[in-house]
Amino acid sequence: MEKDIVLVLIAYRLNIFGFLSLKDPVFGIPGNAGLRDQIMALKWIKNNIAAFGGNPHNVTALGHSAGAASINFLLLSDQAVGLFHKAILMSGSAYCCWALQPPGNEWTNRLMYHMGYKKQLEECTILELLEHADPYDLVSKLSRNLETNELRNKLFLPVGPVIEPYTGIHCVIPKDPRLMAPNAWGNHIPVIVGGNSFEGLIMYPALKKNSSEFEQLGDCTHLVPAELELDPNSNECKRFGRLIRNTYFGKSTPSLVCFLNLLSHKMFWHGIARFYFSRMKYAHQPTYFYRFDFESLTYDNHRILHFEGDIRGVSHCDILPYIFYNAMVEDITPDRPEFKMVRIMISMSTQFAATGNPNNQEWFPLHWKPGVNKPNARIICLNLSNQLSLIDFPENSCIQVWESMLSAKKPI
Repeated sequence: MEKDIVLVLIAYRLNIFGFLSLKDPVFGIPGNAGLRDQIMALKWIKNNIAAFGGNPHNVTALGHSAGAASINFLLLSDQAVGLFHKAILMSGSAYCCWALQPPGNEWTNRLMYHMGYKKQLEECTILELLEHADPYDLVSKLSRNLETNELRNKLFLPVGPVIEPYTGIHCVIPKDPRLMAPNAWGNHIPVIVGGNSFEGLIMYPALKKNSSEFEQLGDCTHLVPAELELDPNSNECKRFGRLIRNTYFGKSTPSLVCFLNLLSHKMFWHGIARFYFSRMKYAHQPTYFYRFDFESLTYDNHRILHFEGDIRGVSHCDILPYIFYNAMVEDITPDRPEFKMVRIMISMSTQFAATGNPNNQEWFPLHWKPGVNKPNARIICLNLSNQLSLIDFPENSCIQVWESMLSAKKPI
């Protein structure tokens, strides 16, 4: 450990084991058991961490990707009130297009179909069959649950958090997160949120195997946000599709790099920004916004494993080695720039965990100010690169294109 903190890592149920959702209250399985596991872990920390030298009144929750979305859900849910006092969300939020299962997708019936049951079954029968099914077979069959149009729209999780079909005493997500945000308890604690400069680079291996996905984009209607529930043949969907295509490709032939950039914004940055916008509108405590743009030939695990070429930018996941040591990264000496960035990230995170303010005189030559809720206010982020700088959020113009599609029907 580099700093005087108590670090607790939690595990929770995933896949169908953590997120099975049945509509009938008699079964007591509304969904989101994985989120309830996280809440139970936080309650354990509150009740027991003092015995390990921790402070139950100064707990910071940190999550990356789906973990960041989980923290966002907990910031919204009454079930987690007071269980943590600060939050750090990295490369994800509850507003990301993959974070919440779309309503009415009937994925339990789809799963049973792939398991060989061609007729629609009653929930009591589904539950009995699932209880006696081979767990490995369940996971394997569940991977087939997503339909082609859903995969093309990047709804790549076949099961996950849901708006629960009924409200019980332990309900975690009773309604759309947008509608929970105005009165959420999490508005009263400070937050750090941000992402990596080229999040979509993580999709490179899949697109390299299937280049037709960006070579045959067509009218881009399949990329219009699924939460709008638009008929792909409708004029509105076609208009939004043209807007996407013109924004990222203009009249040029679509390239892999441009498509990866599109996916950065669609899959990650728009959801991250929506969380930031929500905080600006409703939060009563500071929100610090960052953008990680520090590249390394030895620390960027995803780039090392999967990428060929000289495209710059930091992929999804490649911030993690600067906070948590792993077996893939080499030991570094104090004269290396990676060493300095590790120190900056650890200092930033632990200083925030201790005080609610990430600024540290030792490693921060800049004063990082929280976002400002004013009309037409600039969106300033801390850009973590070879040099630290406070800059206008570079992705904002493209993010506003995505936001314009949702602002009428799904406003923050």
